[in-house]
Amino acid sequence: MSPRKHTPGPWYFAPRMNMQSGLMIYAQPHGVTVAAVPHNDSTGRADAALIAAAPDLLEAARAAAKSHMMYGKVMQRDIDALINAIHKAQGGAA
Repeated sequence: MSPRKHTPGPWYFAPRMNMQSGLMIYAQPHGVTVAAVPHNDSTGRADAALIAAAPDLLEAARAAAKSHMMYGKVMQRDIDALINAIHKAQGGAA
């Protein structure tokens, strides 16, 4: 698998700091802006949650694929990581 070329996670989203509407997706710990979602409504929050979960989803999918290639099955810890990343993508806590 190719090395990571994206801004490292974890990512989180928060309302814009100025008077504009919408949400910003930031990378921790330095608050680098990764993306912006123009609306702070239920769809905007769902979009922001999905974008913010991207690094977690990628990491969990890579770990599951690696364990499947190495052991012929997906390890429980990798299944748990996938479930947690999906939960985050759906707007739940990481």
